[in-house]
Amino acid sequence: MTMFPRKTSVVVAVAIALFVIKTVTLLILGTVSYIRHTTRDLEYVRTALAVDAEQIVPSLAKPVSNSDLLGIANAVESMMLDPALKGVVVKSADNQTVLCARERDGQGKVTEARGEIQVEGSLVEKREVRFEDQALATVTLFGTTKPVQERTGETLWWIAKNIVWVDAVLFFGAFLLLNRWVFKPLREVEATAARSGSGEKALPMHASHGEFESIR
Repeated sequence: MTMFPRKTSVVVAVAIALFVIKTVTLLILGTVSYIRHTTRDLEYVRTALAVDAEQIVPSLAKPVSNSDLLGIANAVESMMLDPALKGVVVKSADNQTVLCARERDGQGKVTEARGEIQVEGSLVEKREVRFEDQALATVTLFGTTKPVQERTGETLWWIAKNIVWVDAVLFFGAFLLLNRWVFKPLREVEATAARSGSGEKALPMHASHGEFESIR
């Protein structure tokens, strides 16, 4: 069983095969590109979370040592300006008392956390807050993949647009070249063979290259 019916034009068969092969290849490349973009964005969130954890500890040391709850809240809320953060919880050294807890709601607004903040995968960083070599508190930062998810649609649209225009350019470019160097000489060979078979005088063929030149 053949892929195309026997009467299918060579031009049509080659054009379809060319289109399918290029489209599948570009789809594979697009999928790989999407995975790479997503992986890179997730790595950015992990890196940003680790950097935030290192930055917030010095900011909390003094207000925690002075039991300055307002200063602790200000430091936490300033850190929550980073959209990569889902929440921040500051607890006493024995983990019994919550000194400050903030989380981002569904609309992206920072509010006081009332319960446990849900962990998204491994996007958690925990640090000790120390002052004069004494552990005073712990701070836990929770990351979120929401910024990555929001960019997913844009990434997919960008990849789809590139697949479409690259596919179109490659297809029509390859088709024009094949039509000039392959399909047109084939049609002339077919017409010449048909005239010779019916006893008519064969028409002269146009200049060709390679194998077609040898049968002129």
